[in-house]
Amino acid sequence: MVQDVHITCRNETLQSFVDALEGQFAGQREEVVVVDYGYSQKCVHGYVVLEWIEEADEVFLAQLDADESVIDYCVYTVPSADDFPFGAELTVPEREQEYPACDTD
Repeated sequence: MVQDVHITCRNETLQSFVDALEGQFAGQREEVVVVDYGYSQKCVHGYVVLEWIEEADEVFLAQLDADESVIDYCVYTVPSADDFPFGAELTVPEREQEYPACDTD
C-alpha cells in the first residue's frame, strides 16, 4: 500500500517548508519522499505532496495539525497499477495564466 499526503501551506512559507520536510525525512528515503511541490492554480497557495510507502505516520500528521503554516492536508491511498488493467494517465495540461490571490481568513 502507498499513501500520499497532500499539504496546502501559505505560499510565502513553501520553500522553507519543503526544505524542512526534506531535512526531516533525509534518513527515511525508503519510507517517505517529497514527490512534488509548487503553487495551486486558483488561490496560489503552496502545496507539497509526500508519498509514504506504507501508511502515513500518525505523529507526522499530528505535526501538520499543529503547524500554523499548514492551511490543510489530506491523506489518500494510491491505487496500485494492477487496479488499472489498461493503464491510467493522470496528467492535466498546464495553463499559462496568472490567478489572483485568494483570502484564506
